[in-house]
Amino acid sequence: MGGPGGAGLQPLIAVRDKCPGQDGSKGSPDTTDPMFDWRYESRPSKEPLVTRDNGNAAIRVLIVEDDRRVGAALRSFLVALSGFEVVGVATDVSTALKLAREAAPAVAIVDVLLPDARHGLGLLHTLTRELRLPAVAISIDGWVGADALAAGAHRFLDKDSAPERLPAALRAAVSGPPRP
Repeated sequence: MGGPGGAGLQPLIAVRDKCPGQDGSKGSPDTTDPMFDWRYESRPSKEPLVTRDNGNAAIRVLIVEDDRRVGAALRSFLVALSGFEVVGVATDVSTALKLAREAAPAVAIVDVLLPDARHGLGLLHTLTRELRLPAVAISIDGWVGADALAAGAHRFLDKDSAPERLPAALRAAVSGPPRP
């Protein structure tokens, strides 16, 4: 990941003013200050929330689902709701990683069984631990829930869950504590 001052890395949380040492000045940052977080990300620094024409903020969502019909249904469902913008739908791991890096989503929905469990679980690990992108894992098979959470998902939902659980899970993942 890199640390303070690493090339191309942006701070996840900005401080009131620059911390000593962050901009090359003498001194070191006060890592006990709760307003400062020394974690860095490798995604471009784009605002994870966008402001729509009506002035309301929307959570930027990346959908990763290998079944195109399910991906389209998830997109349609979310764009019909207030407070969400879908930044992309990926059907495979490489496209998902490209979109996660370039489209700067605030959260991802990841089908765990892409075409097999290892791909979805590996993607969850990369998104949540390496890119620091919160994710909600989904699957038709509830038995993968514990594995999805262990791989880094903030929440797990069965695909047959009540529809209102998805927006609530996305909001919780975005506002929840970051993964270590």
